[in-house]
Amino acid sequence: MELRHLRYFVAVAEELHFGRAAERVFIAQPTLSQQIKAFEGEIGAQLFERSRRSVSLTPVGAVLLPHARRVLDAAARAQAAVHAAAQGRAGSLRIGYEAPIMRDGLADSLRAFQTDVPDATLDFWEAGSREQTEAVREGRADAGLVLLPVDERGVEVRALATAPVVVVVPEGHRLAGRETVALAELADEPQIAWAREPAPQIYDTYLRACSAVGFVPNVVQEVRHVESLLGLVAAGVGVSTMHAARVQPGYPGVAYARLVEPALTVQTGVAWRQGDDSPLLARFLAAIGGAEP
Repeated sequence: MELRHLRYFVAVAEELHFGRAAERVFIAQPTLSQQIKAFEGEIGAQLFERSRRSVSLTPVGAVLLPHARRVLDAAARAQAAVHAAAQGRAGSLRIGYEAPIMRDGLADSLRAFQTDVPDATLDFWEAGSREQTEAVREGRADAGLVLLPVDERGVEVRALATAPVVVVVPEGHRLAGRETVALAELADEPQIAWAREPAPQIYDTYLRACSAVGFVPNVVQEVRHVESLLGLVAAGVGVSTMHAARVQPGYPGVAYARLVEPALTVQTGVAWRQGDDSPLLARFLAAIGGAEP
């Protein structure tokens, strides 16, 4: 049973006239009559009663008609869905992200993408930059919103934004109330550090900066979540540094200052698998913008 036979059958069933039905499906009337006869032979039943003056459905044809319409409607919807997917206007993407990136002006771009492509589904997944990059490389995620740099083997990377690193100290600390703090001023301070595993290259960059100004940081605690870091700093356990997008103004018990000498920055970016030619992914990448790092 072919879709064209169902189209021919429905046209004749609705027009009850072979001439008008032939015009509707853009074939010659004799050809349409031959195709209907072939279809009846295939299914083993007569679908129409024919006379010189009229055409009518047989009881079998009347049973087939609603089923044929549903099949044709489903085929039309499938064709439309495929066409939309080919144009990048439908489908789904699994997108990894680091929490600070969502506070870094990206929300407006994501909202604009979903408005522009309402039939697309974005499945968001929060994870560290290393885990995201591995998932993208292995095809378990379509894109990752990461903290740069990342391991670029097998992935493409585009920078999105750059933000300064800030120092976080307890209220009442000797460095509280300052606008800027030099990195060397943290030399004798117990430090609360971000765990290395989620973004090892950022961790290592900070260690190299400390070494360059003459000290090794005294790390007393490692954390993975900003709430843990701020809580420990507020409790006086140590000082810390963070991406400016993680700053929570008004958080009780902490004070912030811009890190200088050197003025470290953290760059955010998007990573996707090399060779991925998904039209929907291309629309997503265009929507969030950015530039080559």
